[in-house]
Amino acid sequence: MIALDGIEKTFSNGVKALDGASLELQKGEIHAVLGENGAGKSTLMHVLVGFLRADRGIIVVDGRERCFSGYADAIRAGIGIVRQHPSIADGFPTWAVCAFGAEDGFLFTPEKTRARVESICEAWGFHLPLDRDSSSLTASQRQTVAVIYLLLHGCSAFVFDEVTAVLSPYEIERLFTLLGQLKQNGASIALVSHKLDETLSVADRVTVLRRGKTIASFGARESNVKTLSELMFGEKLKVEGWKVKAGEREKILCVRNLVITGNDELPFLRDVTMNVTRGSIAGVSGVRDSGTETLELALTGFLKWNSGIIYLNGVEMDGNPRTFRGAGGAYLAADRMSICLAPNLSLWDNLVIHTHRKNRFFLDKNFLNDWVATIMENTETQWGKEKERRSAKETARSFSGGQLQQFVLERELAENAGLLVLSEPFWGLDTQACAYLIQRLNFVTRHGGAVLVFSTDIDNLIPLCDEIFVLRDGRITKNINNSTGNRKQQLTKAMV
Repeated sequence: MIALDGIEKTFSNGVKALDGASLELQKGEIHAVLGENGAGKSTLMHVLVGFLRADRGIIVVDGRERCFSGYADAIRAGIGIVRQHPSIADGFPTWAVCAFGAEDGFLFTPEKTRARVESICEAWGFHLPLDRDSSSLTASQRQTVAVIYLLLHGCSAFVFDEVTAVLSPYEIERLFTLLGQLKQNGASIALVSHKLDETLSVADRVTVLRRGKTIASFGARESNVKTLSELMFGEKLKVEGWKVKAGEREKILCVRNLVITGNDELPFLRDVTMNVTRGSIAGVSGVRDSGTETLELALTGFLKWNSGIIYLNGVEMDGNPRTFRGAGGAYLAADRMSICLAPNLSLWDNLVIHTHRKNRFFLDKNFLNDWVATIMENTETQWGKEKERRSAKETARSFSGGQLQQFVLERELAENAGLLVLSEPFWGLDTQACAYLIQRLNFVTRHGGAVLVFSTDIDNLIPLCDEIFVLRDGRITKNINNSTGNRKQQLTKAMV
């Protein structure tokens, strides 16, 4: 058994992230850890695995009090974590990154180590390009690397932090099968998630945190989504309708016969044609390596194509992000920490990253300060309640993953773009924040804009989108709109 009792943690900026939080993880149990953004979930997990040291409180592992000096110390004790945004070493073959620190001493050979990694992949159904450079891996592939790393190090306690956010339904099913197998083998599993229905379907016990305190812990069968939401937010949650009727049907994005080949690091695209109209929310989905990421990068100017044409607001795209933004596009990538943010810079710097170019002749510091203040105000008043106002001069890294997600979403929404491209926008958001995001997206469409959502989470896409494009093997195999019957069944079938 693992027990955390009376854990307190205050950061150097004065923010008290944990205020006497407690948690017990039993062997052979899946334990869900829930709470709104900024409740302290990730901080508590980071204390458990040695990323952070608590100011007060104790950690007991199998009857022995422990104080981990770092993550390596926790790994040696059999405790590991798969984080929202796994950080892995770039510049190495993927198989080597999976096995760092798990080599067989003087018996080590690259061939034997690669074979061990390959056997883990085969046993658990993981599909990874083992010989590809790790720097080219997608966010979901990096999560898979982190899971393999823990399995190779023989961990018996696992923390999964928002791991289902970028997985397809099939991949989530496989993950839950994995969790069940780990549970049967006696592992202790902490599952941090915002997807309440999904969490209740797999968890044995639930602990709810709010503002750094543990406020409830009980069996999963004793609760429901409504009760959990009220415990998380301290009030009854009002969720508006998911979508509004689409407005005018002028095409804002036109893609014709798009072909991308010859890229060893990304799946090909084969003759992709699609339109997105004003006043609509469109979705793009598919299993891993179906070509969704390739299409996303091409549309937003991060990848050039072999043939075909893309128009945004009547402007022909040329594979340059500045052209995309200049034509009225805004973009939120799935990899928040590497692409959307510079974690070691201040939040202020991250919020003005695109806006500072609006005036070509001089840098208007007053305008930028007002811009940041507005985003901060909107985030704090609309997305959720803060215990105290944070400063934009603090480093981005000092904020929680959920809070950073809200800030970058608000940054892109503030652009008032004609086309908003979002990749996994619900990743890391609690129920209340998801409801507010939906309201904001509906506001965009009501005022003549359009939204294109890339996501493997079809449960979020179906009620949100007017139409959904399904990619498989680099081709659009299905275009499912509101008039289609059982959308989930058709989507799942089209993906595989």
